[in-house]
Amino acid sequence: MKKLILIPLILFAFLTVNAKGISDMDYVVTKNATYFCQDITIGLLNYKCTLEDGEVLSLKLNEIRAYKKDGRIFERLPIYQENQATGSTSFMELLGMKDELKLFKYVNYVNTATQNLPIDEYFVYRNGVYVLELTPKSGPNVLKFFGR
Repeated sequence: MKKLILIPLILFAFLTVNAKGISDMDYVVTKNATYFCQDITIGLLNYKCTLEDGEVLSLKLNEIRAYKKDGRIFERLPIYQENQATGSTSFMELLGMKDELKLFKYVNYVNTATQNLPIDEYFVYRNGVYVLELTPKSGPNVLKFFGR
């Protein structure tokens, strides 16, 4: 009788320890839904999300608003250069949040005569609206504000 009670308790403890919490899961956010994924594969035009039941969803890049992969959160935001909107959007990595403000990193590729050089740029947005681009002058104080 003791063994019959002990077996379900051990099984429950094992499942609890190995369970992946919802906050640890990768996800993809579209206009209409949020999908929690076991795995996300990022392609040039499509993202593939493998669901818990093994089903694979293929989502077009332009449908995705945000995603989380390997603990890193990315949101699609408008790109600004010298405080002017460029008219395009890109995924930016969320680095920090405070109140309604979010600090993002955007990797911009600059073409040179021989190669594309990645340049990290940092922006602050409030509810998806551009607030500020970090400069060498403003950067230290803004980073301090976000606790970085």
